[in-house]
Amino acid sequence: MMRKSSIVCALVSALVVVGSSVLNCAQPAQVETISSHLTLEQSAVYRAFFADYYRASTRREPIYVSEFTEILQPDDGDYNGCMGGFPQVPPANLIHHLTEDFARQNHVHIVDPKLHKVRDPGDGMRNGLSVQSAVESGFRSGLLTISEVIFDASHRRAALHYSFHCGELCGHTETVVYEKRHGVWKPSKRSCGYGIS
Repeated sequence: MMRKSSIVCALVSALVVVGSSVLNCAQPAQVETISSHLTLEQSAVYRAFFADYYRASTRREPIYVSEFTEILQPDDGDYNGCMGGFPQVPPANLIHHLTEDFARQNHVHIVDPKLHKVRDPGDGMRNGLSVQSAVESGFRSGLLTISEVIFDASHRRAALHYSFHCGELCGHTETVVYEKRHGVWKPSKRSCGYGIS
């Protein structure tokens, strides 16, 4: 489950942690991108994730989200941790191109990650901004990347990875698990691979 302090910790850590980098899912060499609509189940998990993400932060303006999902490639630590009980099968080499419909449903801005400019807090401070202003500017311009969703065999649990990048030493990443309760996807208390830089 996303920690409410994760955003503050991530941004403060950006100022004190040197040499760290935001974790990211490595992509296989050949990946097929599809523009087809997400399934109703995938869409519901993403809606639950974004609702939880906004609840855990103080921001109200839309988050910038990469227009492409990533492949979630769990490792042994994930399967022994938050994804215990998920089938250990090779991930499909398939990602989605997120649409404007997705953006409207989840109150986000879809952007091309190659063109999107993040305002690094370090640059802001070097240019005379206060620490608070530089961090807030970095956070407002930060880029969130989400993975494909993996379901367990019963389709009662779903996992996805996200990474938020707001500068060279500014960001956080985590794999989170959602559970279907009474037909509604809710965040579980399971998460793994949490990191900040």
